[in-house]
Amino acid sequence: MFNRLLKLNTQKFSLLPTTLLVLLALTLLANTAQAQACPNWNTREFFEKALPIDVAHCLDRGADAAARDWLGNTPLHYAAGNNETPAIIITLLEHGANSKIKNNDGKTALDLIDMDSPLRNTKAYWQLHEARYK
Repeated sequence: MFNRLLKLNTQKFSLLPTTLLVLLALTLLANTAQAQACPNWNTREFFEKALPIDVAHCLDRGADAAARDWLGNTPLHYAAGNNETPAIIITLLEHGANSKIKNNDGKTALDLIDMDSPLRNTKAYWQLHEARYK
C-alpha cells in the first residue's frame, strides 16, 4: 500500500514542472497577443489620439484595462489626463478598470483631470468621483 501511495505522489509531482511550463507559455502568448493588438497601449501617445472605437478595439483583442507602466499609470490615468472624450473613460470602466488605483505619485485617474477639462461634470467624471466612496 505504501509503495502504491509513493508511486502516485511521485507521478503527481512529475507533472508540476510541465504544468508550470504550460502556464508560463500561455502567459507569454497572452502578453504577445496584447502587444500585437495595440502596440502603444497604456501610453500617453495612444490616449492623446484615441477614439472610443480604438479603445474598444484594443480591449476586445486582449489589451489589459488594468495594465500599469513603470510610473504606475493605468490606461484610465492616461485617458483622464490626456483625452477629453468621456466615452473612453466609460469604456475602460466597463472593461474592469479600477478607478481607485494610484500611480507612483499617489494620484488616481480623477486627480489627473484638469480643473478646466471638458471631462468635468460628465457622466465619466462622476463615475470616477463616486468610485472613491465605494
